[in-house]
Amino acid sequence: MRNSVSAKSDILDSYRYENTIFEVPLIQFSNPELLEKTRLVAEHLDDCYFYEFIGNEFSELKTFPFRISFDRQHGGGNDTYRIFEEKILNQNIVFSLVDSDKRDNKAELGTTSKQVLEKYEQHKGTSIIGCEILPVHEKENLFPSIIYEHFGNNPRKNALEQLKILENSDVSCLYFPYIDIKKGMNSSNYVPYFEGLFDIKHLIPKTEESRRNFDNEFVGEKEEFIQYCDEQQKLPKSERVNKYLIEPLSSNPLVNFNVEKEIDKLHQSIEQLTHSKAPQHIIERKKEKLNVLLNISKYLLDYQKEYFRIVGTKIKEWGLSN
Repeated sequence: MRNSVSAKSDILDSYRYENTIFEVPLIQFSNPELLEKTRLVAEHLDDCYFYEFIGNEFSELKTFPFRISFDRQHGGGNDTYRIFEEKILNQNIVFSLVDSDKRDNKAELGTTSKQVLEKYEQHKGTSIIGCEILPVHEKENLFPSIIYEHFGNNPRKNALEQLKILENSDVSCLYFPYIDIKKGMNSSNYVPYFEGLFDIKHLIPKTEESRRNFDNEFVGEKEEFIQYCDEQQKLPKSERVNKYLIEPLSSNPLVNFNVEKEIDKLHQSIEQLTHSKAPQHIIERKKEKLNVLLNISKYLLDYQKEYFRIVGTKIKEWGLSN
């Protein structure tokens, strides 16, 4: 059994990864389900491709020159735990990864991750299964803004600007992991943990002259925002109006994002544009995007890079387990 791996980044201080040894009688391998691909259970199909990319590109198992292979399963969020248990009861080898939905570093897990974890605890003594709850709010917190800028699904310009400011601040590892990138930071999902956002220069406008002018943008000081949040809590939900500190980026910024396919598409596009003698600035733009994907580790935030190394190894181990 490998020793626990402890991450250096603050966000991962409490994170530990230990290999588990499964003691299984040889007769059990007469069951054909055990000889099939590991079932990778995630909330959405796009998530499965995302995790496979991490396992293939960031694993420490460099001495294994094999690409991982999973039977991808997805539960659409609320049904994830049911898919997980169904595969367990079918005696498959199963590995599940789900968002934590945590709103700060000490918050409780969200409903989906609690349900999946409960099923894992219930069956781990009698099945070959694994469970990984992301230590961040959701998988979108594992990519830097440059990915959304080049490959995001309809990202909003103001939100990108704010994410860049946040990730370039000295306290990015405190707040970037828990920001709800899809929904933004607003008066309904704000918690005191985020009060330091008001101290980050140029992130939140303090005057009307410095506002970005997106819908329901909050302008003012921390005390004013906290007062507004308190006032909204006293109103019926139907009458509340959300004010935003950070604009939502997109409802699904990583939809259909498959790194390997994107790299292939860019290679083909650059070749076609070069043969057709397209304007050089268009070709250079494509090359810039390709360079981001080929050197993605260079752009990751410290905690993202460290976590990719750890969880990538875990994913690859499960992807090779068949």
